[in-house]
Amino acid sequence: MDFAIGELGLKTIVMNCMIRRPAPEVVETNGSLARYAMNIQSPAMDVGDRYDPVWAKCVELGGAPTCHNAFRGYASTHGSLSNYVFNSLGSFAQGSDYFCRSLLFGGVPKRFPHLKFAFLEGGTSWAAQLYNSLFEYWEKRNLKALRERLDPAALDVDLLAEMFDKYGNDYLTAERIRAWPHHSDAHGSPIGLKPEDLDDFRAAGIEKPEDIRDIFVNNFYFGSEADDAMTAVGFDPKFNHYGIKMNAILGSDIGHWDVPDMTKVMVEAYEMLEDGFIDEADFRDFIFGNVVEMHAGMNPDFFKGTVVEDAVEKLKAEKGLPVAAREDG
Repeated sequence: MDFAIGELGLKTIVMNCMIRRPAPEVVETNGSLARYAMNIQSPAMDVGDRYDPVWAKCVELGGAPTCHNAFRGYASTHGSLSNYVFNSLGSFAQGSDYFCRSLLFGGVPKRFPHLKFAFLEGGTSWAAQLYNSLFEYWEKRNLKALRERLDPAALDVDLLAEMFDKYGNDYLTAERIRAWPHHSDAHGSPIGLKPEDLDDFRAAGIEKPEDIRDIFVNNFYFGSEADDAMTAVGFDPKFNHYGIKMNAILGSDIGHWDVPDMTKVMVEAYEMLEDGFIDEADFRDFIFGNVVEMHAGMNPDFFKGTVVEDAVEKLKAEKGLPVAAREDG
């Protein structure tokens, strides 16, 4: 990144967010079969702060990291050996969902609140589903709910053993229940766990539902194809908790089979407005405003010297974003 941005003058980053590594046991025993036993790892989940130097460098250089990954290949739900369309359908949405969840639960937005991420091509509908599902999980699995409803200390081991002895079988026996390790501290949990140990939202820094909202509003952007009408779901506040709109950005594969005629990209995007799925303000955000917020929010000079510089500066003034540096200082 120092070389690409600092020396070459590049401004955007596309990074691999699904790191595929072969299972070590297979490599050791038969390396030729390694590609059939790939493990997928995220640079954001279950790795602690190992990749924090990468995220810190993105903030330092003003580059918003983007991903373009898909679940395809061996040991995948998109692994047909004969049908390309079967493999392609939903694969980029699944890849984006994977990385988005990894960032959130890995606590990256918590540690780097000004860092903005874009998930390319997969659309916006998956993001709306993930966003709204998070509130349903939060309602039932936040720390307060765990303490009230799922506290292991509330388990009556004696009663459970009695029921197993009465209604159990060779596997479900009173002896198995009584053999569970008993916690010795004041909490008194029969299985050695406290609600705090089960709080999946702790690393994410989510202490109230508004924190989920703020991460999606401030940190996440969703690349969507021009002809994907489901993008409109992200712009409909009736569907989304707290009435927010997803940060959808236009991103079509010009030069790829997805776009057989590049002159029709904007035409197809505009059809959402013509059909009444979104309004003019939504369309402006989709093709322009959200992109400006993402890139200029990290690098005020991102659009400096481009043909849209004046329009960008006008929009930034409207939204209160940092302005670009003046040539005269």
